[in-house]
Amino acid sequence: MPVELIGVLSIQDHSAAGGDRPRAQPDAVRRLAHAHEDAGFDRVLVPTGPSVPDSHQVAAYAALQTERLGLLIAHQPGLTQPTVAARALSTLDRFSDGRVAVLALVGTSEHERRRDGDFVPEQDALARDREYLQLLKQAWAAHEPVDVDGRFYRVQHYVNHISPLRHHIPLYIGGSGADVAQLAEQEADVHLLPAPPRHAGAGSADTHPAVEHGHDATGVTGVTEGHRHTATGVTVTVTPDTNVQTLLDHVDAGASALVLDGYELDQRVRDLITQVREHAGAGAGERVTHGAGA
Repeated sequence: MPVELIGVLSIQDHSAAGGDRPRAQPDAVRRLAHAHEDAGFDRVLVPTGPSVPDSHQVAAYAALQTERLGLLIAHQPGLTQPTVAARALSTLDRFSDGRVAVLALVGTSEHERRRDGDFVPEQDALARDREYLQLLKQAWAAHEPVDVDGRFYRVQHYVNHISPLRHHIPLYIGGSGADVAQLAEQEADVHLLPAPPRHAGAGSADTHPAVEHGHDATGVTGVTEGHRHTATGVTVTVTPDTNVQTLLDHVDAGASALVLDGYELDQRVRDLITQVREHAGAGAGERVTHGAGA
């Protein structure tokens, strides 16, 4: 079974003049986008948050610089109207030839949300996020005018003039906990969870819930042809001593996605990607055997 390999488009470069404030750096985004595409990643996660450049604008620029690289855009529900977000994301999906996916960050802390002016109480935030995502998807798929009179959002006669290229944009939900899991099962194509604790071991890879700036990946709940199936995925921080077998073990355990973080875009990570793809593509009982080193 193919494994989706997702990188992270880190744009946290700092200038001497800017001190600790990250800048929007077109040259860095262009270089990193090209490098991820050349390395063989399926997608890159574009982080979001009040202290980083706007994820939608960065993703649009990265799409312009590449030909096939998918874009997983971290997106915070509640910072704009769902219909406005639906149009923006559909437009980008059209302009990128259908390469957009969305990572909705639900269950974000009240402190973090307030930094961008979202003062919905903690106890209401998940219900608001649910209503937001439902309207977002409804706007993408609508063939008739949309009228909604919800608890958090009201829409009168919204007409969908801009649909995604394939009439749907893959929706990932990031976050953990029973309530988030239920929301993901009902609304998302993919549920990104913190890595299972059993995968965190010394001497191989540091697997962790990389919560900062929107990538709190990954266990996966998938949707195909109207019926759901569950699988697992992990976020792996690739260090110089990471053993390729660590990644292959995740694949053998049923991971349908690997989010790689913390790596250098060099020949080593290209080799890791190649070996994971070969391993995932081998038939049952015919797994490719690799040595201990990468």
